[in-house]
Amino acid sequence: STDTGTPSATDEAQSTRRVSILLCPAQFCVPSDYDVLFDSLLKAEARLNNDVEIGTCRVADLPRTEWIKVAKQLPTKAFLEAKLPVKKTLGWYFD
Repeated sequence: STDTGTPSATDEAQSTRRVSILLCPAQFCVPSDYDVLFDSLLKAEARLNNDVEIGTCRVADLPRTEWIKVAKQLPTKAFLEAKLPVKKTLGWYFD
């Protein structure tokens, strides 16, 4: 066989990196708040043709009501001194 210098479909499939995106929402945000961002990412993927394939785009399930847990830390001395401990304040977020 002769090498044409053109990558075959097999070569292209092997060089494509498949990635998934898991986004941790910002304060008081929900998954639908990121629809435009994910749509833009998928359009950019198609337009750029840079050997990256986006498999899934998801937002971690975190209801807005969960942020109320942060409010428990607001009337504290640590809050007023800007010294809130991350683990105590946002431990629930990382769980």
